This record gives sequence, structure tokens and C-alpha cells, in this order.
Amino acid sequence: MSTQIIQSPISAPGTLEFRLNDGIPASHHGLLAATLNEWWGWLIEADSAIMEKRKHSGTPLISAYDSRRSGDFVTGVDLAKYGAEIPVVSLEMVFLETGGDKGKVPKLYRSLTNEGLWQPIPKDYDTVIFVDLTGIPSRIGKNGKGEVERTVKFGKDYVLGQTGHDLPFDPEKINHIWTYSPDIDGIVRMHIRYGASDTNHVIPDARNPILNNLRGLTEEEFAAQYPHHNTKLHNTRLMSYLG
Repeated sequence: MSTQIIQSPISAPGTLEFRLNDGIPASHHGLLAATLNEWWGWLIEADSAIMEKRKHSGTPLISAYDSRRSGDFVTGVDLAKYGAEIPVVSLEMVFLETGGDKGKVPKLYRSLTNEGLWQPIPKDYDTVIFVDLTGIPSRIGKNGKGEVERTVKFGKDYVLGQTGHDLPFDPEKINHIWTYSPDIDGIVRMHIRYGASDTNHVIPDARNPILNNLRGLTEEEFAAQYPHHNTKLHNTRLMSYLG
């Protein structure tokens, strides 16, 4: 089964348009990287080359596109140079074989994501992990208009073969859809609002930047660069959209 993902955009209700992998233009890789860095730059500093590798890894990458609004922003980025239609929320995922055993989900982000570069869908899989759900700050939380929730819904529908896309995997093999979410009450409540259940399975230090060592910083260097870092982001809680 081919792992190449070349799709035409399919519109969602309202104005969002979902694009996958090669449907995302290379000219937007910098914006995708900047959006990820807005939230996760302390863990792994993405750039256009990393986004290129992720996009062509063989694993689905979903970006929700919308018309750029006057209040949209990403720190340090001139959004106007990216055109009138920009990616406002993105969802990255990993395929695994777990047999429903949450203990088989990798305990470190670097192991789960192949050092942050993603990798082809394995031959045997029964589980999809929604790893990174990110968006430009003006579309997240109270600033947004449901873009995150609709992206999650599209992601679930896509994995289950309900979007009309040609798929590089067999949706009939998917028995579990779990998230790799920060163990933070507000994020847990968000996924519950979107239809997930709480598995109560917590992975300590899954995104600990020193254990993952994707920035190459010592503990002292990290503390100096990120003096106000929220260590609650390190622990992962699996939320379940299926199984």
C-alpha cells in the first residue's frame, strides 16, 4: 500500500479547508514551523526543512486553512507574506500497534516521533496517536471560532475513512484513537468537550526537554533560556476518541 499522500483540499462546514501533506505548499512550511515553535519551541525548534521531512514522512499531516483575518498573529511572523489563505490549525499523528495496551505507547516524545521527524506508517498498526494539535494563537481557545474542534473532528473522520480521501492506510484496522496531550486540566476538559474520554493514563516526563534532548541544551542552559517554563507540559495524558 502506498504511503504517498497527495490530496485535493476538501472543505469542511463553514470556511475551513483541510489540506494533507502534498496539498500543503512548501511556501507555508515556515509558517507551520513558526506556529509549532509558538507552543513547542522549547522542546524542538522546527524549521522549514523539518516540516518538509514531516510532510513527506508517509504519515498524515492535516492543516486547516482559512482566510487570514486582521487579528491573526504568530509571534515574529509577517502573516501577510503567506497570502490570503493560511493554515490556522494543524494536527500531526503517529500510527502504532498497541493491542489496546496504553503501556506500549512510547514514553518519550522523541521515540514516538522519530526524533521529531516522523516516519512511514508501520506494516502493523491498530492505533493512531494524535500527537501535536497546534494553531496560530489567534485561533486557539477563546480567540478561535471552533477551528480546533473542527480539526479534531476532521482528523477522527479521516482516520476512520469517512472524509472521501484516498488513504495510505486501512481504516478498518484502526481500533484506537488516542491523544498525547499535556496533563493539564484545561486541555483534558477541552478534549472531553470535543467527545474524548479520559483514560487516566499518564506518562510522566514524556515531553521533558532534557530527557528528549532535541534542542541539545544542558539542564542549566535550558533553565537560563526558559526561566518561566511550565513544567506541567512535560507530563502526557492519553485521551481517547476511540477504543
